[in-house]
Amino acid sequence: MRFCNGAATVTSFPWEPAIPINIASSAAGGDVCAEPFPPFLFVCVFWRREKMSARTHPVSRQRSPDDQENSGISGAGAWLDAHYDPVASLYTFSSCMALEDLNRDGDHKGPSLSFETPLLDLPHGGQRLLHGQPLTPELQPLPWQQARCLRLQELRPYFNLPYPTFREGNKEVPLSVRSLKYLQLEDDAELQASFLATFRHIPLRRKSVITAMAILKKSHTEDDAVSCLVVASENGDIYVLDPEAFTVLKQFLLPSPAVFLSVTGLHDVDYHISAACRDNCIYTFKSGASTTPRYKIPLASQPCGLQRINKDVVVGCMDDSLASYSVKGRRQWSLRLPASLTCMELLHHRPRSFKAVVVALQNREVRIYKDKFLVNCITVDDVVVGLKFGPFGREDGVLLMVTQGGALLVKILKRSVSFEAKDLTPGPPAAQLDKLNIPKRTRVYVEQMAREKANASTMHSVFQQDLSRLRLQITQAYAKAVTSRLTPLTASPDCSLKIAAQVQGLGPIFRLTVTVQNTSPSKPVTNCYITFRCDEGLYRITRKFIQMPLLVPTVSYNFDTMVQCTDDMGRAEEISVYVVQNHTSTPLITAVLNMPVSETIIVT
Repeated sequence: MRFCNGAATVTSFPWEPAIPINIASSAAGGDVCAEPFPPFLFVCVFWRREKMSARTHPVSRQRSPDDQENSGISGAGAWLDAHYDPVASLYTFSSCMALEDLNRDGDHKGPSLSFETPLLDLPHGGQRLLHGQPLTPELQPLPWQQARCLRLQELRPYFNLPYPTFREGNKEVPLSVRSLKYLQLEDDAELQASFLATFRHIPLRRKSVITAMAILKKSHTEDDAVSCLVVASENGDIYVLDPEAFTVLKQFLLPSPAVFLSVTGLHDVDYHISAACRDNCIYTFKSGASTTPRYKIPLASQPCGLQRINKDVVVGCMDDSLASYSVKGRRQWSLRLPASLTCMELLHHRPRSFKAVVVALQNREVRIYKDKFLVNCITVDDVVVGLKFGPFGREDGVLLMVTQGGALLVKILKRSVSFEAKDLTPGPPAAQLDKLNIPKRTRVYVEQMAREKANASTMHSVFQQDLSRLRLQITQAYAKAVTSRLTPLTASPDCSLKIAAQVQGLGPIFRLTVTVQNTSPSKPVTNCYITFRCDEGLYRITRKFIQMPLLVPTVSYNFDTMVQCTDDMGRAEEISVYVVQNHTSTPLITAVLNMPVSETIIVT
């Protein structure tokens, strides 16, 4: 079923019996809504008509060339391709996809247009609603702009429910549209008088706008049981509507408009409503007398999707994160997604009692998370903007995907698949997590602990004195090194140099290489020399005085000299390397080189 420019269209696929579908759409125009119910066939879609007509090309359990699945995770190869249509021209979102056997006859007519129903405006959301007649399902598309609920029975407009309005505040009366129209008539006194006579007794009211919608079972959990409609409005209200008379059964108040709703439980027994709002918070309501939120969960950024699994609330945010919270607001886990999140869907495989969250990402991946563990990943050829999972035909688990380019993909979950929730992220070995065998306390340990407790103040004073003495010695050594220029880096702001020295050879003759670099970003250095200091009775240096050229910034210069060990025993000592400048007695920079032990001179 598709909706074009405010029209609803039904399309069926040529395999398996028909499947029921729920309808919903957004103000952007073009959504598909699908919800899981017992084996049915037809797909109901709300979308916007384009110049290219929609066509479907059935592919019977054939693998699409652009669909690949990762094999490094649990459940790889878990899907079968049932249908792939790259030119379906479906421009929709997850809230407007549904699975429904509209005629309840189990008959399918192939991939052809089954029915088209014109609507007054683009729908915002839709749900399958049963109100006491299990064999007559009704689709509830909700036009967003006109803020009213339109009920379709047998695919035709059956009932129009005006959404509850509310009176404007006293501060908003001077800013109302009616006042602006009156001010536009200031040049004509007769029109002003007529306008006042017409509207003076009509109170100012403002229509609200529906922002989200969900279904709440009334008294039974069966798929064909009577359901209540739950809608959220732009003014921050949540209404629970009666399925037969469409009266308001319960009203909840929110501090901010809701964008996502998640409902669990039964209306006549106990139920919980979770609402993700525009103020970056999730509010939870419980059935009872209170109309205000019971719990508040603050989020780091705007929510992109909301699903509830058992007693936990899973939410995806615009900061590329996926997190799970308890009902009371305690965060259970959080993980970072590799790309931005586009849509979310709950995967509930009833034959195996398996629940997980399906997320579509901007990098063309569809990931399935069981708790915080990645159990499956599907890669498609375009960004997925619409997801819906549920029973379809004879299959208990079917995933429908609509891409940003309008393509439609239908995948079947293998009946023998088993998803394993295991952590695939690299980490320490399992043996590292084993607890250490800590020995028992000995008598010496107990006596030492008692002595430390008795002399805690004295021990602390001694420790502080030793620490202060160590700091003083370090400061004195640093000051001496700076004043004597014994550091490998100059501390002068006028001349910034860096020096390094290395020795090559086994002896008794060595090659001494000195590397000098001007670390200044723009200022060159001139009139510098290299000189050496050593034990002249132990070493003989060929070039004791080396004149350096102009040192260009950030360029390294190498200077070599030969060193001969004159000791017959091959002893080793230090050689100091100094960089000095004209007319100064203090070296600019100093390097101390530890000479290696020289081989003895062999006399032949």
